[in-house]
Amino acid sequence: MLSRKRTAERRRRAGIPTGCVVFLTALVVVATPSPAFQQNEIRPGARYTDEEYMELPRYCLAQNGIANKLSVRVVPEDEVKSWYAMMGEPYHHIHHFCYGLMLVKRGNAATKPMARDAFYRAAIDNFGYTIRRWPDTFQLKSEAHLRKGMTLRLLGNDGAASSEFRKAISIKTDYTPAYSALADLLVDLGKPKEALELLDVGLRHAPDSKALTAKKAELMQLPADPG
Repeated sequence: MLSRKRTAERRRRAGIPTGCVVFLTALVVVATPSPAFQQNEIRPGARYTDEEYMELPRYCLAQNGIANKLSVRVVPEDEVKSWYAMMGEPYHHIHHFCYGLMLVKRGNAATKPMARDAFYRAAIDNFGYTIRRWPDTFQLKSEAHLRKGMTLRLLGNDGAASSEFRKAISIKTDYTPAYSALADLLVDLGKPKEALELLDVGLRHAPDSKALTAKKAELMQLPADPG
């Protein structure tokens, strides 16, 4: 069982920079008994507010699956067309990725573990939906793997999370957030030497990364792997 300190740290790390109702078919899988929620607590299938939507990236607000849910469309039609033209056919699925972002935030704010985990599982389903439909060449494919991995860590599933981080790196070898997330995971598993080796690989692909350089310097201050 995760300690409160480690759980809090994983939740902090999952708040990397960055959605409308999740499809009912997904919700069937993640449904939890109602006692997990307080009387006024938001549930995974609850309607999102304009305030939640407005915290999303611009490309989320422009996509019709989300734009049509807002009380007032905030992205001009010309800009909407430019997003569709730039991202291509995979952009039609991006609302699921955006739902995942909002579900993680709801999970982080949940007051009871069962409710929190229901949000996280719903987020994972939505990230997975996009991963299955996006080609590796799509701009956000690596980030989808990263987000899924970070959410899996929040559920304590480090093995599956590691796989998602490595998939993100295999798709985009200079994707520094995935190196950073995987290095954190390895440190939490007591493997700082392996984490340092990973960061060296990341720096070979992204030599100007200040984030990886800083993390490497931080890890070099840690004790070596036992044995």
